[in-house]
Amino acid sequence: MSNWEKEMEKEEKLLLTMPISPVTSITKDTPIIFLDIDGVLQPCHHRYRFENNLDDLKASYILEDPSYTTLNKYDLGAVKYDWRPESVELLKQLCILGKAKIVLSSNWRTGKTIEQLKLLFKIHGLDTWLVDKTPDLQYLGRNIEIKRYLDSIPDRDPRTPFMIIDDSHIKDLRSTFPGQFILSPHYLDEPVYLSALKILAWQDFTKQISFIPLAQTHLTLLAQWFEKSRRLYSSRHNDLRRPLDDWFNPKNIEEGISGKYHPRIQGIIKLENGTEIPLVAYMIELAGKPIGYVHYHEISTEGFLTLDFFMGDIDFIGLGLGPSLLKYFLAQPELQKFKAIRITLPTYDDAIMVSFFKKAGFTALPSDEILEDPEDEPDEICLHYWLNAEASTEKLNQRG
Repeated sequence: MSNWEKEMEKEEKLLLTMPISPVTSITKDTPIIFLDIDGVLQPCHHRYRFENNLDDLKASYILEDPSYTTLNKYDLGAVKYDWRPESVELLKQLCILGKAKIVLSSNWRTGKTIEQLKLLFKIHGLDTWLVDKTPDLQYLGRNIEIKRYLDSIPDRDPRTPFMIIDDSHIKDLRSTFPGQFILSPHYLDEPVYLSALKILAWQDFTKQISFIPLAQTHLTLLAQWFEKSRRLYSSRHNDLRRPLDDWFNPKNIEEGISGKYHPRIQGIIKLENGTEIPLVAYMIELAGKPIGYVHYHEISTEGFLTLDFFMGDIDFIGLGLGPSLLKYFLAQPELQKFKAIRITLPTYDDAIMVSFFKKAGFTALPSDEILEDPEDEPDEICLHYWLNAEASTEKLNQRG
């Protein structure tokens, strides 16, 4: 090991053992939003500050509070003119509904005291919720800085929610905090807000969910979803998300959608052998906006169902909402009279789909573990979800 490498190792150990003291307002039960600014509150293309007289702006703030003398006029201009007002309001709602405090993890925190940062946040009325900033551990990474901060909170309850909103450091943050990191691709918008609300305030999040019976007026939207999906995945073929229409390729999408989904409006589904069976289909709305589709129908007289579920609005895909929405749907009273839900996927299907259903509470078993079906093939994976404890206990007793 070279002298340089030894010095780097020594410095890293010092950084990792550097004492961190969160402010007293951060307790073991405090929900936390670790906040980035660029790409979250401030869209990266916003440069409106340079179109304004920043000297006059700073002078006006100093008249209100002499403490603004210590701040850079360009930072003041960025906050005043470049922070997106709609994103600021969504952040306020997250803090209010989630009873959360903001800990700044952005590069904006370097070189500024928490008092100076609160002055900047005061411009938009956010200073009430900003209470602290993460330590600057230089090259160790934002994920390590956040982890060190969390570990330093005395007796922190692991059940206390926290979340990270950032537009970068994606790989490190996602691997260290897979359930708490929310990617903000451009700025904090409604999809990002709802993903965050799901983490901080589940009950408030569920109030935003509605299941609307499928209607004729939905068919055009379904066609638009499939068309957008086709374009997205033809241009981004390496994207990890599975295309909605990989099984559906009619020349005329609207005609294909009408032929496939119109019977479902009437409450039936046609099987490949021509048999028609009852079906219940819904559009999924979040905050009044249709974003997905779900249907279910019986596959056995013994109380077993199967279902189809997909997220249709591409703005809401990839935010971790899908499994939570599906799990909430599975808890609806109308489903509780049944025993279980079964889904079969071909083994060559991508692992993302299997992972998706497992996140919603499904478990994988061989097909015959749920019910015997002569049409099952050995190249299928069977996923199931018990809808009530009695049915699960009954099946386990049969297997024992």
